[in-house]
Amino acid sequence: MAHNNKHGSKILIREEQLNISREKVKMAEVAVHKETIKEVETIKVPITREEIVIEKKSINGSEVGEIETIRIPIKGERVEIMKYPIQIGEVSIHQEEVHDIKSINEMIRKEEINVVKEQTER
Repeated sequence: MAHNNKHGSKILIREEQLNISREKVKMAEVAVHKETIKEVETIKVPITREEIVIEKKSINGSEVGEIETIRIPIKGERVEIMKYPIQIGEVSIHQEEVHDIKSINEMIRKEEINVVKEQTER
């Protein structure tokens, strides 16, 4: 674009400049929960009991015959199960701000003046 006035002509030279702005946008939502998993655990526990043992022997002459055994439990251990929770870990959840540099490539236009000198014959 050229402007003419009494002192001569002016050509305005322009270029594009980038104006960068930032805006916060939601990138994701996070939900954290814990879940209880059930499993059967087998433990072998030794127990003791007391029994009355009655043995009946039949004797035929000088030989001992058949032996009959009767066992009657009179005391024993009973297994009691108690469950209690213990802490085995910990999860910490917090939010933090992370700063990065992002490179932006954008084409811009720039005007230049080209002077063409024409030769005139003399």
